[in-house]
Amino acid sequence: MANGLRLEEDARARTAAPAPSLRLPERDMRRKRPPLLSFLLRTETVRRLGRIVSLMALDFVGVYAAILTALVIKGAILGPPCSRSRWWR
Repeated sequence: MANGLRLEEDARARTAAPAPSLRLPERDMRRKRPPLLSFLLRTETVRRLGRIVSLMALDFVGVYAAILTALVIKGAILGPPCSRSRWWR
């Protein structure tokens, strides 16, 4: 008897309607991002780049201001620059 019921269940399972087809995503969800892309997309990377750019800008402004200040002090000490007429006499 038990074998007869099992055979009927197997027959029903075989004749059951097929499962609806699943639509798979275009790319594997488990796939990781490339290492370079994941490095660039982190907020820590953006913060580091911002720090580097701002410090470089401050350095350039500081060097420019130092050179300009040195030239102004030099001009104040030595007086106005020589005119062309003095050079050609």
